[in-house]
Formats: sequence, C-alpha cells, structure tokens
Amino acid sequence: MSNLNVFNHSWNEIVFEGRNKEYGAYQLRQENPKITLLALFYGTIVCGLLVSIPLISNLMKEDVAIIPETEYVLPKVVDVLLLSKLPEVTPETKNAQAQPEKSSVKETKFVKPIMTTNTTAIAEIPPLDLKETLKTGAVDNPGDDAGAIALGQGTIDGTGKKPVDDIAKTSGEAGGGIVGNFGLDSSPEFPGGIKRFTETFVSKFKTPDVSDAMTMKIFVSFVVETDGSLSNIKVAKDPGYGLGNEAIRALKSIKTKWKPGIQNGKAVRVSYNLPISVVLKN
Repeated sequence: MSNLNVFNHSWNEIVFEGRNKEYGAYQLRQENPKITLLALFYGTIVCGLLVSIPLISNLMKEDVAIIPETEYVLPKVVDVLLLSKLPEVTPETKNAQAQPEKSSVKETKFVKPIMTTNTTAIAEIPPLDLKETLKTGAVDNPGDDAGAIALGQGTIDGTGKKPVDDIAKTSGEAGGGIVGNFGLDSSPEFPGGIKRFTETFVSKFKTPDVSDAMTMKIFVSFVVETDGSLSNIKVAKDPGYGLGNEAIRALKSIKTKWKPGIQNGKAVRVSYNLPISVVLKN
C-alpha cells in the first residue's frame, strides 16, 4: 500500500470500483493533470502580463520636453512718499484790452469801409435833424432863402387860391427860366420811376480800376427840359478818380426822355439834384 500513487489512474479505479463513475468526482480526478498544467500555463501568462504592462507603457510614452527653469527677478520695491495737498496757483490775469497811451493830439478811430460786390447808385435821404425844415418831394431842391414860400389862402370849404402866379414870377418861368421842384403841378418823372433811372445810370456807368475797394459819393445836377431831355449836366462835388466825368458821360448817354415838369398847365424846365453813391472794387 505504501507504493500506491493516489494520482495514478489505477487508484481511481480502485476507489470508484462498483460505484457510479459518471459522477463528477471521477471525471475531475481523471482530468486533474491536464487541468493543473493548463492552470499553471495560464497563471504564468497572467503574471507575465502584469509585470510587463508597466514596462511596455513606459516605452510607448513620448519623450517629455524638459522646460528649463526661468529665473524671475522681482522688481525693486520703491518707497512711495505721500505728498500733502499742493498749493493752488492763481494764473496771472491780463488786461482784456491795453489802455491806449494818452496823447495831446485828438485822434479819431479809423473805421474800415464796408466792401460790396455790386456797383450801386442810390439817392441819399436827408439827415433826421433837417427833415423838420424840409419838404418831402420826388427830387432834392436846396431852396432859395429869397424865394417865395407857397402859402395857401385856404377857406373852410377848401377853395383857396394857389399862389402859383407869385411862384412863376420868382422862379423865372415867364422868361423860360429854370424852376425848382416846389409849386409844380407835377414833378418830372423818368419812365419807370427813379429806381428805373438809377438802374439805367448804373448800367452805363463804368467804374475805374482801383487798388482798394471804397465807396465814393458823386453829387450831380441837371435840368429836365420841356421836351424831357437832360441839359446843364454838372458835378457839384467830384471825389476824383475820373468819377465826375464818367457820371456826366453816363447821364448824357441815357437817351430815354423824362416826362417834363408841369406848372400852370405848361411844361417847364426843372432843376434836379441827385446824390449818387458808387462802390469801387479792385
């Protein structure tokens, strides 16, 4: 009995003699060597894998770049000195306008003339302080201190007489002389009015070439004849630059006749004064 091998197949036959060999224990003991070898084989493989997995993973990893360490230099700490409130600085005030030096000579401020782009001729309006002694009319008439004053001898019903006879005597109408604008039944009139006459005069007036723009005044006088033509054209005040002669030429070039003045139902010669402003431009 001492030489019996429990792992031998004969031993299995002795143990299961007369028993049900289809039972699982008999089958397991028969296949025990085979199962043991398989278990050893698989166990060895599993252990080998467990040992080799870390090594394989290290080999499969990429090389990691080594970043050099950077040396950081901390900024130098500066002590901050807190200042107290700064004193307010008051700016120096300058005089808006420098006071002019006193002079023993009387001076007048120079006013630069206003420049315009068009050449115009306008009739002047009398100053306000003269309107109290002047009569408003279609033309300018300086009057005569020795002449007669037209005073109406009126009545309540308005049928007073006109002193036209006296006016005719003093004005020289009986001798064909020149009369003023007072005492006329109707004043001379240019076709289209004084505005049309001014526009016609301006269109014919040629301004001279000047270096600086300026405004000049020309005082012209003429006589409206009984046929409506102009005569005795004169310049009472010539500002120069040839403006006086040009004004005479422009007036003579106007061919349109006036409607003559009427006195006592007859056409008379009427004097006419006209101040004209001319704007010269360079």
